[in-house]
Amino acid sequence: MINQWNKEKDIAESGNLVFYQNKLHGNPGVTDNMSGLELGIKGAEFYHNDFSGFKHRIVWIEGWGGKKKPTQNVKIHHNHFNNCGNAMNLGPNGNGVKNINFYDNYIDSCNGISMGMKGRKKLINISISNNIFVNAKQTIRLHGNNQQYVNLLITGNKAYNSQAGLINKVNGLKIRGNDAITLKQGLPDTKKFDK
Repeated sequence: MINQWNKEKDIAESGNLVFYQNKLHGNPGVTDNMSGLELGIKGAEFYHNDFSGFKHRIVWIEGWGGKKKPTQNVKIHHNHFNNCGNAMNLGPNGNGVKNINFYDNYIDSCNGISMGMKGRKKLINISISNNIFVNAKQTIRLHGNNQQYVNLLITGNKAYNSQAGLINKVNGLKIRGNDAITLKQGLPDTKKFDK
């Protein structure tokens, strides 16, 4: 769990937390119902990490910042997610979430991404782009109601040997971006990330 935002004071927009080149692996039977990272933060970046083995979810972002403040300004990019439940859950509980950018990640044998579960708070400026899903059960699934989502961008994602692309369970929701998820046969070469 990472919850760095004190109720009484504000913190800078960026550079408050950098999570870089880590390996986080679930322990079967012990961590089955746990999240890899449960976040209530502002101004954070997660990149070039390897996450694996969590049956529940890897990155669980909720808006539990201070008084009336959303969790915000989080970049998650160039990570490997392997053999897990959801690579990311984006839940609008607490005070909502704002400015979340999930891009250029490689998600292998995971459920994918879920957003908008069990809450009525806002999800503002969310971008899911240019990720590769391999052997995914659902790639990206949207829940909740259309008033929760403000400026949602889903574009340029590819799913190889996966059961479903974008599953939108939200009536009337407008999603920005072309080709939200392209389903492909066969498997891609291992994604190479620039250091």
